[in-house]
Amino acid sequence: EIANIGSGHSASALSQIIGHKVMINVPEVKIIPIERISSLWVNPKEIITGILLDFLGDITGKTLLLFTKDDAKYIIDILLERDSNSASLFGDMEQSSLKEVANIVVSAYLSALGTFLELMVVPSVPALVIDDAASVLTSAYLSGDAENIDAVFCIKTQFEFTKGQKELEGYMLFLPDTDSLKTILKSLHLD
Repeated sequence: EIANIGSGHSASALSQIIGHKVMINVPEVKIIPIERISSLWVNPKEIITGILLDFLGDITGKTLLLFTKDDAKYIIDILLERDSNSASLFGDMEQSSLKEVANIVVSAYLSALGTFLELMVVPSVPALVIDDAASVLTSAYLSGDAENIDAVFCIKTQFEFTKGQKELEGYMLFLPDTDSLKTILKSLHLD
């Protein structure tokens, strides 16, 4: 339910920015042990983009929004109203655009989570990494607090853009620290 609310809010916000309808569907949400995070991507050598945001407040942890490099480029081209044959470099403007998309999507999910659980949750400034899948996925939990993260909420997310009539897929990973996971489960009465 939280993922559906978050996807609805982020789709509305992205539609307003782009000026075209964006639909976001959440076909799958699963919880996996942190040790299995690197198995999410079929090809660990594939170059992907990851946008990492920490979250603070009543619960703390990290989020990571993942796209293939080609899908990230497509999103950038839509946002910047460019031809899809434009240069594939990720300059400052392209990186800023992708970070803004992540900020919108992640903020919508965190807002839905906070409202649903009656908790304050605030995202940090996004950081972008473009690397092979194995490196991006391990950097999400190896930077600092790995020992405090036990599980990953993996939200498979499908984006459908009416402009260009393209559907693409990404993942939003939600990595609460151990104490925050307990708080979430307690709020959901699953402890």
